[in-house]
Amino acid sequence: MRKENWLFFIAFLLCLSVSMQPLYVQASTSFKDVPAAHKSKINLLVDKKIITGYKDGTFRPNENVNRGQFALFISRALDLPKPSNPKFFKDVGEDSAVFDGINKAQAAGIIQGYADGRFKPGETITRGDMAIMLDRALQYKGNYKETSTLTYADKNLFGATSSKAISRLTHYGIMGSHADNKFAPKAYGNRLQTVLSIYQLLGIKGIIEVELDLSRGKAVYPELVKTSTNKAPVTDLTTGGDYRYENAFSISKRYLFKDANGKINLLEVEDGTIHVQQYTSGFSKVSQQKVKMELSQFGGFHYGEDGNHYIIFGQDNYEESNSKIVYRIVKYDSSWKKLSQVDISDVYVTRPFHGSNLTMDSHDGKLAVHTARERYRNTKDGLRHQSNISFLINMKDMKVLYKAGQWPNNHVSYSFATYVKFDGDKIVYADHGDGAPRSFVLQVTEDNFVTKKEELIKFQGESGENYTGGYLGGLEVSKDNYLVTGSNSVQYRDNTQNVFLSVIPKRKESKPKTVWLTNHKSNTNVSIIETHLSKINDNKFVVLWKEINRGDILLYYVVVDGSGNMLKKPKALLDVPNIGHMQPLVVGDTITWYSNGYYSNTLDFYTLIVE
Repeated sequence: MRKENWLFFIAFLLCLSVSMQPLYVQASTSFKDVPAAHKSKINLLVDKKIITGYKDGTFRPNENVNRGQFALFISRALDLPKPSNPKFFKDVGEDSAVFDGINKAQAAGIIQGYADGRFKPGETITRGDMAIMLDRALQYKGNYKETSTLTYADKNLFGATSSKAISRLTHYGIMGSHADNKFAPKAYGNRLQTVLSIYQLLGIKGIIEVELDLSRGKAVYPELVKTSTNKAPVTDLTTGGDYRYENAFSISKRYLFKDANGKINLLEVEDGTIHVQQYTSGFSKVSQQKVKMELSQFGGFHYGEDGNHYIIFGQDNYEESNSKIVYRIVKYDSSWKKLSQVDISDVYVTRPFHGSNLTMDSHDGKLAVHTARERYRNTKDGLRHQSNISFLINMKDMKVLYKAGQWPNNHVSYSFATYVKFDGDKIVYADHGDGAPRSFVLQVTEDNFVTKKEELIKFQGESGENYTGGYLGGLEVSKDNYLVTGSNSVQYRDNTQNVFLSVIPKRKESKPKTVWLTNHKSNTNVSIIETHLSKINDNKFVVLWKEINRGDILLYYVVVDGSGNMLKKPKALLDVPNIGHMQPLVVGDTITWYSNGYYSNTLDFYTLIVE
């Protein structure tokens, strides 16, 4: 055989041996050589069979990756389809372990070969080539065009194609600096770099849930729009840290709503003053004003279906006087001119709004209020206990249609969180009870009589024990069901919570079901206390929650239909402030909340576009 033929044959064997090395070994979550900081990311990709470890129990994170392997990993990660008319590279044989992945990646436009028809699968991949392939993978069935200004010290080494790719990948946090603020496009890529890049890629594309990793860049999402105002916040309220729900919830001091004129309104209560700010639909501030407190305590706000504003105030009644005004509900017009009020007394209350939140809803000229209170002293044990309390008001003449006294028709004690919604002429209540009953409970009333009562999740422990391990986050009404969300401990006294969505059919003969939106294991220290439920329409809802996982704080959301079925898998929004203690504003297919700017003297509005 001629010398050049021998050389070609040896080179072919070397290439084949690299391409045929064991890439797919049984998944393992206990690799001996995996750095702790990246263990969960590596395990996730191994469990999804994107990349594998070795039979000796190692992962070999610092081992270089060749071009064929990288193409195969991308193909698996995106679950690329098998091409109908594949283009074959002459140096990738059908018996190669990477043959299938290379052909799929080529058909999807993620890889290209050389001019001579070869792909060079056994050649170690450079970080520059990784960037180009990852950028094409990012654009596959996507539209991720945002870029960052390149500040790498070696940016002059980038080619035109790799420069654009690196700029995009840097913006989305998929790749970053190699060392000393250098991207190092000629350096070889290893297995750990491959995992981190593909992990972040899948997170950006919403294919997997991701952990917060700010060291790899700032994540940007096409469904999320951030708008910063040019005006400083009026109050010093901490928007991200005001969700106070230990055993019991608390009163909200922030509201965001859209009025009949299309203006966005922001109401905040601070130091006994009610501040109202008005913005255009594009979040440009146009006005601000103050509203006087009528009693010493602020209870809650509601923008009525009639276009008027309603605020409920309260004051303590430790003397247990049946004649003392404990609640006052005030109606204001669209310009915040006071129109009328209704005072409420003789309702067995010493402390209004105690140990819970307050919610209101309006329908057909009626205003429903649901909250909790501290009761008069019990003559048997000498203690003042807590329970829920509800009111129904005629919005036109501000007359009381129903007020709960010592024993409400929907009685729950203690009630640590309270939600109310109208369903036509029916009123739906959700409570977080610790004793009577000791559960999350939903009740429906018609003409002030309870016609439906369902205990959704029952808590372990003694009746009346304040700790339950649960947190109630929202109530909404779909066409055929009532939806209730929140979180609950995996086990009693566990330090880990999971998010639930309970679906309660309106038909009496059908039983409720509870869907778990997360599946965290016991004692993994995943804290989920803040949850929200927003209604887009009768068959589309969004559950949002804040998750604290090993010190990382993430905001998640999931889209469900009116029967509780997931329309999209839960997705994490990295580097996005949580909502805090307010109900997000829903306008059309969008959900908006705001933050008072951690590093700037502005208000930042975040709008999630729900597909």
